[in-house]
Formats: sequence, structure tokens, C-alpha cells
Amino acid sequence: MLASLRRWRPVHLFAAWAVYWIALAVGVVIPPLLAHLRIHPVPGEHETFTAGFGDGVFSATLKYFDTVLWSGSIHFLAAALWVAGPPLALFVAWLAARRRERRHAAPLGV
Repeated sequence: MLASLRRWRPVHLFAAWAVYWIALAVGVVIPPLLAHLRIHPVPGEHETFTAGFGDGVFSATLKYFDTVLWSGSIHFLAAALWVAGPPLALFVAWLAARRRERRHAAPLGV
């Protein structure tokens, strides 16, 4: 893997980050969206979506009348690690691969 990372340029790194963040967003949005699509609200019926942040936890709930269709929560630190952890690890691996490439490159004038 490090051999292929050596050939990466910053544009490849940014593209990998974008793909990761898009996949993460899709993974977060699909479950409540599917719960919403399961019901077919008629005008006058009651669907409620609530979201909040408290005690370091993000939480959200989707209700149809008093029935909870979907509920989710995540701690702030876990959310931060999901958003920044893998891209940061990829960046560190990319830097390590590029440093290794520079070390093995022949010095100028030889």
C-alpha cells in the first residue's frame, strides 16, 4: 500500500478524503431517511423530527404520532473521530510514504 501512496499527489489525497466523507454522510443519512419513507404522511397527520446536543452527545429522533420510527445518538468525541480519524491516518501514511521516497532518491550531482 505504501508503494501506491508514494505515487499519490495532493489531489489524490483530497479525492480520497471527499469519497470517505461522502460515504460517511450517506451512511448517516440513509437510516433516518428510510424510516421517513416507510410512512406516507397524510395532511393532518403528525410526524416529528427532533435533534439536539447535550452532555457531549448529539441525538436525533423521528416519531410518527407517539411511535419512535428511528432514534440515534453519538458522543461528540466519537463523531469527531469518525469525521477526522481515517482522513488523518491516511494523511500520516501519505507523508510517511513520501518521506521514504525522498530518502531513497539519489542525491543530486551523483
